[in-house]
Amino acid sequence: MGNIISVLPDAIANQIAAGEVIQRPASVVKELVENAIDAGADQVDLIVKDAGRTLIQVIDNGKGMSPLDARICWERHATSKIRKAEDLFQIRSFGFRGEALASIASVAQVEMKTCLESDELGTLIYIEGSEVKKQENCVQSRGTSIAVKNLFYNIPARRNFLKSNAVEFKHIVDEFVRVAMPNEEVGFRLYHNEHCLYDLKAGSRKQRLAELLGVKEEDFFFGEEHSPAANYQLYLGNPSISKRTRGNQYFIVNGRFIKDPYLNHAIQQEFKNYLPEEHHATYVAFLDLDPSHVDINVHPTKTEIKFDDERTLYSLLRSVVKKILAENHLGNTEESLFDDHSFHHLLNAQGDKPDFPTEPKLKFNPSYNPFQGESTQQKRNLGQWQDLYAGIENIPETYKTVSPSMKLNLEKRDPGIQVLGSFQLMHSYVLIQGADELLIVDQEQAHQRVLYEKFMHHIQEQKSISQQLLFPRVVEFSANDAALVEDILDEIRHLGFDISSFGNTSFIINGLPPEADKADARGLLEGLLEEYKNSSQVDTRDKQMHVARALAKKSGIRKGQKLGSVEIQHLVKDLLACQEPGISPFGKAVFVRMDENTLNKLFQ
Repeated sequence: MGNIISVLPDAIANQIAAGEVIQRPASVVKELVENAIDAGADQVDLIVKDAGRTLIQVIDNGKGMSPLDARICWERHATSKIRKAEDLFQIRSFGFRGEALASIASVAQVEMKTCLESDELGTLIYIEGSEVKKQENCVQSRGTSIAVKNLFYNIPARRNFLKSNAVEFKHIVDEFVRVAMPNEEVGFRLYHNEHCLYDLKAGSRKQRLAELLGVKEEDFFFGEEHSPAANYQLYLGNPSISKRTRGNQYFIVNGRFIKDPYLNHAIQQEFKNYLPEEHHATYVAFLDLDPSHVDINVHPTKTEIKFDDERTLYSLLRSVVKKILAENHLGNTEESLFDDHSFHHLLNAQGDKPDFPTEPKLKFNPSYNPFQGESTQQKRNLGQWQDLYAGIENIPETYKTVSPSMKLNLEKRDPGIQVLGSFQLMHSYVLIQGADELLIVDQEQAHQRVLYEKFMHHIQEQKSISQQLLFPRVVEFSANDAALVEDILDEIRHLGFDISSFGNTSFIINGLPPEADKADARGLLEGLLEEYKNSSQVDTRDKQMHVARALAKKSGIRKGQKLGSVEIQHLVKDLLACQEPGISPFGKAVFVRMDENTLNKLFQ
């Protein structure tokens, strides 16, 4: 048998390596911006067109490169960061492997201009598919400009797998924020399709965090901890800026963004009693430690790293959080820091509770009548409550049974179904009397099901009704959230929103769906976006379903909300007209069945 093993050509090997390093346009942004920081730049401009499909250009005023370095840097494993294996445990720079530029050049058309401060002329290099097409002198100021054009032009399958422009641009913004955040001494600008979305000046760390996260500087509580093991600087967000979705949690280790669920747990565990229900803290944690105690050579993206003593870092982090909470007296301010029920959760949390003096209050029942007590006969009847409904008109056969899938046969829907005296239990549940069973309906899940099917119909039919606002509302988002709104703008409009773009990251709302709360147009749109991100995780293809679910949850009635008899009748009628009345849009049960056998077992 002849020899069958051969060495792959460099161009093919680079394309294979690019599959790990360059996964999408945001990967190119990450590598180029990090290189600009490593080059000592104090001003970095990022220019993007069509979410990186057409152009990604990074311009910096760093130290630049000589003609020879400009050529060698595009070869595999060419790096200025390390010289020997021991250097891997003393890394302070972003890059060190020497794979990124070679990978980028293998899947794009690249033009680079670079110049040293001591040189009169710079160097221009044009590369296409790993092949250097041109190298010549050019006029260039100190620094480097790299333009990556037509990404994945030679790998159509990879290009087809890219998401929508809005989703891809959101990833670009994420990478931009992660690099700009720990480098407050560097100015950054981000342009997308010739619009400047970020113009960050060099300044203080708190100022940089506020600009990037779209909050105020005073929304952060600061704390730090210094020890022989590590140094922490923690910026903990006011509970009022917490969100239902994860995303505003940043760990920066030696200037590099990382993901570490274990350390995240340290903050969430200490701070959870101060947050609204199902919300996540906003924080930025800066950790500085000896590079020999951390291994960053774990994953090509370098966001997953290993510590040699993670338990000590965990304990130190919890102590910082406790210190911040104690110094800022979050539970004892004159003005509430919370826009939900966080203070209630805090007072009722397990463990130590703050002992605040309270004014005694007299409680009484205004409906109590001492002359209308229960008689002996009435008490006896409580054990035979079924007899109280003897003679009530029977429910049509259509509603006598509920299938195992909890669907009702609605082909002959009769709106005359009876509700027990329009009775609402604990302001959260509705009781429905069937022919031989009792249905206990969760009003929150029921209304979400009703709204969800209505919204899905509007989206699919592309026919919606919008109620105009007397005064239009302007809502401004962060750059990545604005891109997400653009991505689902058609679905939002089909729901009944009269909304249009109003500048770079702003939108103007002229009308809302009839079911929406007109008093809080801004909160409705922001809440819809948060619910959408929470349910869809952005990278879903079924935008219609997730947008409808998000608005249904945001607009629906809640547990604890008192309903009148007419409202209950309408809710039941609309629920029974649904295609899936027994299951909420989020897969939860809308009602439970209790027949005679079930009730009898409860009293045995």
